[in-house]
Amino acid sequence: MCTWAEKWQLKLSVDKCFQLRVGLIKSVPNATYTLYGNQLSLVNEARDLGVLIDAQLSFEPHINVIDAKANMRAGQIGLLRCF
Repeated sequence: MCTWAEKWQLKLSVDKCFQLRVGLIKSVPNATYTLYGNQLSLVNEARDLGVLIDAQLSFEPHINVIDAKANMRAGQIGLLRCF
């Protein structure tokens, strides 16, 4: 990956890179990945292009975040109606 990125003059930020193991826990090999000598951290959820997904490729975390934001904004609108 690093060789490809350097060839195409693409700078990768190690702080923004991570590993997300997708699939059943039993079938996913236990491997570690490195980028420029730094081990990538393992996460259970990842945001890509504004969409939050989890290791089972479920959109439930994304839907929960959207639902919480909508409820918060509805509550704010309710407060404004009191004046």
